[in-house]
Amino acid sequence: MRKIAQGLNALERSLREVLVLRCVCGLDTEDLAWLLQRPGGEIVALLARARRLLTKRLAGLADEGRGTSGVDVRSLLAEFAAGLDRGWIAEVADCALDYLNGSAAGCEG
Repeated sequence: MRKIAQGLNALERSLREVLVLRCVCGLDTEDLAWLLQRPGGEIVALLARARRLLTKRLAGLADEGRGTSGVDVRSLLAEFAAGLDRGWIAEVADCALDYLNGSAAGCEG
């Protein structure tokens, strides 16, 4: 999980946001477009770019003990998400919505 987190953290913020919100929080393209105030086509392009870059960053991870030659980013992120606390994920998603709606008072720390 640490290597996946490091790979995610190495991505630029906009790429990391769409990937985490899609693969960890489960938001669809329409919800991402609304939340991030970007066109749907841009969200699709950001997701593709984020997956491509994360695949490159995690290439060594798949070979370490898995015996595979490629990286399935969706599967790795699903494993990563499964290891996260669901309450924490919901809190982060709620705070993201509150922040974007201009009412981030309850999201400190």
